[in-house]
Amino acid sequence: GSEMCIRDSVSPILPPNDIAPATSNYEANQGYLESNPGLNIRYAWDLGYTGQNTHIKDVEYGLNFNHEELNDQNASVDPNYTINSSASEAYTEHGTAVCGIMYSDKGAYGISGIAHGAESLILYPEWTEESDYNRTLAVSNAINASVIGDIIVYEMQTPGQNDQFVCAEYSQVIWDLTKAATDAGIIVVAAAGNGGEDLDDPFYNDYNARGDSGAIIVGAGSANTQHNKLSFSTYGNRVNVQGWGESVWSTGKYGGSILVGNDFNQSYYASFNGTSSATATIGGFASVLQSYYFDQSGSYLSSTDMRQIMINTGIPQGTGGQIGPLPNMTTAMAEIDFILSTKDFSTLNFNISPNPSKGIININFTQTPSVLSLIHI
Repeated sequence: GSEMCIRDSVSPILPPNDIAPATSNYEANQGYLESNPGLNIRYAWDLGYTGQNTHIKDVEYGLNFNHEELNDQNASVDPNYTINSSASEAYTEHGTAVCGIMYSDKGAYGISGIAHGAESLILYPEWTEESDYNRTLAVSNAINASVIGDIIVYEMQTPGQNDQFVCAEYSQVIWDLTKAATDAGIIVVAAAGNGGEDLDDPFYNDYNARGDSGAIIVGAGSANTQHNKLSFSTYGNRVNVQGWGESVWSTGKYGGSILVGNDFNQSYYASFNGTSSATATIGGFASVLQSYYFDQSGSYLSSTDMRQIMINTGIPQGTGGQIGPLPNMTTAMAEIDFILSTKDFSTLNFNISPNPSKGIININFTQTPSVLSLIHI
């Protein structure tokens, strides 16, 4: 017999992904996708790299999974927890903006996420119905659910000197968790914080004395070819790279947002900013670069190796305290090509005696023969 498809006659038949009414295409406004002053993401896209074989975890308050850019993507919340119902729209829409930058659907409408081809994006909420506010638990859950090569994004900050915001790992317990994660092969991309703090100030000596957590700390830079530090960005030697801290197009409902059809689920924002927007762009960048490395090598970059590639191949920063270079996808991928094309070679250290000799000679190794790798840093 024939099969009949029965629809709810009240519901409109929608085109794939795009909730009615139709949304304009805003991708041309995403300058951070383009070459300098952008991250040159489109270079990787044109070669087919969009985050495949990577998984992204976002630690913050919440996000709107019903947004038209995320509702057909593999985006979800930690299955054991529920976003706290008391979390305000300002808190939860922050996550919508962050995840929109990284993971928005790549379609003919709205915006396109930097790593729209990632296998999944999972939110690990700090404020839940089950455990109230518990940042440590959220970070622990994200790490416990991760494997080698995964990317965890810390969209968090914490009070430092005079209650000015610095990176979340200023908290000892978050630093400890972060170090455990990066040691296990997980990439951590973390906001520097919006407190305008100098992490090289003696106030932070104890923090700096802990050493390197392995995380990629992201400062906020200008959305132009100057790549200057923005006034609010925390900075210092611990801040590794920068992303755009202003003028970032994304999803989410803020003041001045575009609401297509006056619909909360079709909201777009033209000026998401802060170390939050910067970190989201670098989180997406990390996913795409990781997908390229995996495709070329069958393995994953560590957090520290990825960080070093970003630093080595980025566009130098302009004025202000250190927030590091702006990563450049073209040169980062070229660096990976160089690393993977460099052949192993053997080296033997020895001496010959007697020299000169007319007969028997003795060859004495000064060390055990070994195979050494030539690594370009």
